[in-house]
Amino acid sequence: AREISRISRNLDDLQSSLSAVKRLMEFQPGEPSLEFEFAYLSLMLDTREPKAAELAERLFSEDSKNPERRMLAALAQHRQRNFSAALELMESGGSGWTNASPRCQVVYASVLGANNQRAAAREAARRLAAAKLKPQERELIRPWLPEPGDSR
Repeated sequence: AREISRISRNLDDLQSSLSAVKRLMEFQPGEPSLEFEFAYLSLMLDTREPKAAELAERLFSEDSKNPERRMLAALAQHRQRNFSAALELMESGGSGWTNASPRCQVVYASVLGANNQRAAAREAARRLAAAKLKPQERELIRPWLPEPGDSR
């Protein structure tokens, strides 16, 4: 399940990845890596699936030092439009978001922007290789991505 979940991360179509993860969850209910992936994909696709936010909160409460789980909880808060709570979650995890996974960096940039920290959001977005992001990840940070030819 973990290997298939890892492989599904490489798909550009997050909806297909979500479908695969849902199917795997039928065979391995309670598998944390699948629960994480389900919550991330559901939240990134903004499916409004209540179970996704619940899983994000539970996974974070089980391991609050894990940056990926912290990011997931922040994404859940962001999707619920609790922008200040999302920022608090990200900031209470330290300042290492610039060296975190691209997923974490996307959420961090989006949370900064949602909290009117536009310059910081642009700086965080600039560090990402936007071409390597999934379409929904790019869309989440689109307002803070540099324009083509922009040297800012």
